[in-house]
Amino acid sequence: WKDAEVDVSHHFRTVKEPHGQMELQAAIAQHQSKELDPERPPWEMWHYENYTDENGKPCSATLLRLSHSMADGCTLMRVLMQAATPNKPPEGITDARADRRKRPNCCTLLRYWLTAMRKLIFMGDDKPSTFKSSSYIHIDDPKVVAWNTVKCTSVADLKVMGKGLGGATINDILLAALSGAMKRYAETTQSGGLSNDLTVCSWVSLC
Repeated sequence: WKDAEVDVSHHFRTVKEPHGQMELQAAIAQHQSKELDPERPPWEMWHYENYTDENGKPCSATLLRLSHSMADGCTLMRVLMQAATPNKPPEGITDARADRRKRPNCCTLLRYWLTAMRKLIFMGDDKPSTFKSSSYIHIDDPKVVAWNTVKCTSVADLKVMGKGLGGATINDILLAALSGAMKRYAETTQSGGLSNDLTVCSWVSLC
């Protein structure tokens, strides 16, 4: 670590040109294809003042890029949300989540860890497919950024659906939807459909 002069004009950028969802996705993809300047503090913030979302609503969008060496992703999101408005969930939500979660004991956590390590050590390479290139992507290679908003449902609807599925979380539902979407995409872009030896990694909280 060393003291550094913070150049505000470098770290804070404002974009005034109109952007829709497609234009913003392309702009973020360009940012993700560029390495952060190692001679400066490893972070930068881009604010798009004139953004129109997928519903046609005028708003703004902010992109924060920083090195993982500065902070853990989940912890940093909590810090940023504390600075937002509102900065805490409505009354009762925190307690409800705590009651719903079953904390695993030390033996269970150790078993999860040993199982994950065994899979990691003996895991083989995936075959090249729609989702696995035959060559590695470098940090400055072109990338694609995309997102989608569920327009016909709400968080409350997803919670009701999760209860009907035996206690599934919103994260479980979203991962299931993503898996189904990836399968359909693979079936339309490669003959034979999706390979059975596709390896994915998703961070989850056990506590």
